[in-house]
Amino acid sequence: MRWPVALVLLAGCRAIFGLDPPTHQAIDASGTDSADGRSIDAAPIATCADANLVACFDFENSITDAAPSPNAVTASNFAFDMGKNGQAIVLNDTSRMIVQDSILLDVPAVTIEAWIFMAMPPAAGGREGVFDVEGQYAMFVKDGGALQCTAGSQIEIGSIPLDQWTHVACTAGGNAQSVYVNGVIVAAVPFNGSLATASTAGGEIGGNSPDGTSRFVGKIDQLRVYRTARTGVEICMDAGRTGC
Repeated sequence: MRWPVALVLLAGCRAIFGLDPPTHQAIDASGTDSADGRSIDAAPIATCADANLVACFDFENSITDAAPSPNAVTASNFAFDMGKNGQAIVLNDTSRMIVQDSILLDVPAVTIEAWIFMAMPPAAGGREGVFDVEGQYAMFVKDGGALQCTAGSQIEIGSIPLDQWTHVACTAGGNAQSVYVNGVIVAAVPFNGSLATASTAGGEIGGNSPDGTSRFVGKIDQLRVYRTARTGVEICMDAGRTGC
C-alpha cells in the first residue's frame, strides 16, 4: 500500500526540484488545475496596485504582469506549485521567462524584491538569476549562497539557504544602495544617483538577460520591481516581520 504513495511523492519532488523539466500546466475554466485537480488560489492581487511598480508577479497560476502598466512576458518550460503565499512559479535549468524591452524598465531608482525557494545551489563559480535587466539592475544568488545585487555598484553578501523560503531585496536610489535578507538590512554602500538606461535587451526572470543562462532552480513568489528605492520599514513589512 505504501509504494504508490512513494512513487507519487518521488515524481512530485523530481518536477519541483529540477530533476525533471517542468512544463506549463493547463488551467481549465472551472478554476482548477487540470493537471492534478487542485483548487487555485484566486485571491485578488491588491498589492500590485502601487503606481511605483515597474513589474508585479504573484504567479497565481499565471505569468501575467499585474503592475498598473504591465510588461509583456513570454515564457516556456515552467510550472506552478504551492508558494509562500498562494501559488509560486517553479523553474529549472531549461526554463525561460523573458520580459520584453520597453521604456517601462528604464528607471532612475529601483527596488527588486521576491520570495525565493532555492532547490539547487549554483554551480561552482556560477550564479542563479532572480531578476535581470541587462546592463541596468539585477539580482542573482552566487555560488556559496551570497546574494548579488547590481544597480550602479555590485554587492555580494549573505548566504541564501536551500529548501526554505527567503525574502530578498535590493534597493538603489537617493544616496544609498542596500541589500536586505528576510527584511533585515545586511549591506549598504553609497549610490551615485543614477542607473543606466541604454540597454535594449529587456529583462529575464529566473536567469541572465539576454542569453537565458544562470538559471534559477526552485520557486519564486511575489516578485516586485519598483521605480523607487523602498525604505527599510517597507522592506521589513514586505518580508512579514513584526516590529517594523
